[in-house]
Amino acid sequence: MYRRYRQAKQKNSVPILPTSSSSKEVERKLKHLSWVNIALNASIPLMIGIVTVVITVRQQQLDDRRQQQERELDDRRYHLEHEQADELHYQDVFKTYITDISNTIFKQPQQQQQQQTTFIDNKTKLAYIKSQTLVALNDLDWKRKTRLFLFLYENKLLPRIPLEIHTSNMNQLLDLTGANLANITIESSTYKSLRFDRLSLPSADLTDASFRGTTFADGVSFHLSIMVNIKFTGSIFQCLNRYQEDIQTSLSFQETRLTRAAFQNTQLCDILFSETDLAYANFSGAQFKGITKIFSTNLIFTDFRHAEVFPHASIHIMDADMTGASIFHNIEFQKALNDGRLQLGNVIFPNGTWKIDTSNLIRNGDAELNCSPEVGSDIYFWLNANPEDAEYPTISINENFNDIRFGKCYYNFTVIRKEIELVQLIDMTNFSCIVSRSEVKYELMIDANCINGDLSIRLFFSNKLIETLFESESFINGTEELQWITHTYTGKIPVNTRHIRVSISRKNYADVCYIDNIKLYIRRDT
Repeated sequence: MYRRYRQAKQKNSVPILPTSSSSKEVERKLKHLSWVNIALNASIPLMIGIVTVVITVRQQQLDDRRQQQERELDDRRYHLEHEQADELHYQDVFKTYITDISNTIFKQPQQQQQQQTTFIDNKTKLAYIKSQTLVALNDLDWKRKTRLFLFLYENKLLPRIPLEIHTSNMNQLLDLTGANLANITIESSTYKSLRFDRLSLPSADLTDASFRGTTFADGVSFHLSIMVNIKFTGSIFQCLNRYQEDIQTSLSFQETRLTRAAFQNTQLCDILFSETDLAYANFSGAQFKGITKIFSTNLIFTDFRHAEVFPHASIHIMDADMTGASIFHNIEFQKALNDGRLQLGNVIFPNGTWKIDTSNLIRNGDAELNCSPEVGSDIYFWLNANPEDAEYPTISINENFNDIRFGKCYYNFTVIRKEIELVQLIDMTNFSCIVSRSEVKYELMIDANCINGDLSIRLFFSNKLIETLFESESFINGTEELQWITHTYTGKIPVNTRHIRVSISRKNYADVCYIDNIKLYIRRDT
C-alpha cells in the first residue's frame, strides 16, 4: 500500500527546478553554440576570400607564363631572323670572295683589263688575294672559313715555306700572316686524303681548329700562332728530307700557344717545339720518329701515356717545366732515357725536382784562350762596350806556371791611359722556363789581386727585347799589398730574364790590378 502511494506521488509531483551549477553549464553550452555560429558565419566570406586570392594568383601565374612564352617566341623569332640574316650575309660574302678570287686567278689579262681590278705583276696579285682573304675570314662563320681554306688548298694557294730564303720565290707565295682560322675543321675522308706541303701559317688564330687525319709533308710552320684546343688527331707529320736539315730550325711550332692541344694517335717526325706552351696537351698514342726537339717549352700536366718512341728516334728536351706531366709513366720514355735517346737539360721533373746546368756560364773567364801578352791581342768571348772611353785589359803571364788555380794567364787591369773594361753577354734562353719560376739565383765569383782603388762589377738583366729588367753594381776594394782574394756575389734572377751582361771595369787608378777565374753559376734558390 505504501509503495503504491509513493509511486502515485512521484507521478503527480511538480518538476524540481535546476540548481545554480546546472544553470552555469547551460550558459556555457549556449555561449559555445554562439561562438560556433559566429565562426560558421565568418568562415563563409573567409572561404570566398581565399578562393578569390587563389584564383587571382593562379590567373597571374598563367598570365606570367603566357607572357614568358610570348617573349621566348619573340626571342626565337628574333634569333631565327638574325641567323637567317647572318646566313645570307655569310653566303653573300663567301660567294663574292670565290667569284672575285676565281676571276683574279683564272681570267686572262685581256679579261681583267675589262674589269676595274688589274695587276702589274704576280706580287701585286698575291697582295690583293691576301687582303681579300683576310677580310673575308674575319667576316665568315667557321663552316665557310673551312670551305674557304679548302678552296685555297684545292687551287694551290695556301702559303708555303720557301725552299730558299731571300730569293725571287718569296714573291710567288701567298702570305696569310694573322689569318682568322678559328674553329675551322679540316678532315681527310676515305674518299679524299688531305696533304699539306710546306704549309706556313704564321701568327694565325687557329683556336679550336681541327686537322684530323691530314698529312704535313716537307715541314710545317705555325710560328707565333694561337692554337689553343687545336686537334691534330690521327694526322701525320712526315720526316724531313736530308737536304732540309739546314732550315729545320725555321720549321714547326715556334713561339706557339698549344695549350690543351690534341695530338692523339699522331705521327710526329723531325718536329721542333721552341718557346711553346704545351700545357695540358695530349700526346696519348702518338708516335715519335726522327728527331724531336722541345726547347724552352711549358709541359705542365702534358699527357704522354701510351705514346711510342721508335727505336731510331731521339728526343731532346731542354729548358722545360714538366710538372705533373705523365712522361715517365710511359715505359717507352723510360727506355729512351736509359739508352740516351731521350736527353734532358734544365728541366723541372714531374715530381718537382730540378735538373739544372751548374757549369760556369762565363767563357774564357780564366784568360787561357789566346794567352798572349801582346797589347791589342784579341780576348776571346769578351767585348769592349765603350771603346771610345775604355780599352781592353792586357794579358799577363803567370810566373808560377805550376799554379793550377790561376793557370798560365790572367787579366791585367792596371790603368795606363784610360778606363779598362771587359763585357760579356750571357744568353739565358736555355734557362727561360726555370727562371719563370722565380726560384733561381746567380752566383758570380772573381779572383782579384789589386793594390788600392776599386773594381766595378755590374750585372744587367734584360728580357728578350734586350730591355733592362734590373741591374746591380758591386765593388772590389784593393788592398795595400798584392794578394789573391776570391770575391763572391749572389742575387735573385728576375723573371723573364733572357740575357745577363757582365761588366768589369776599373778607372783612375794606376796601381797594379789583376783578375782571374771569372765564373757565373745558376743555382736554385731554396
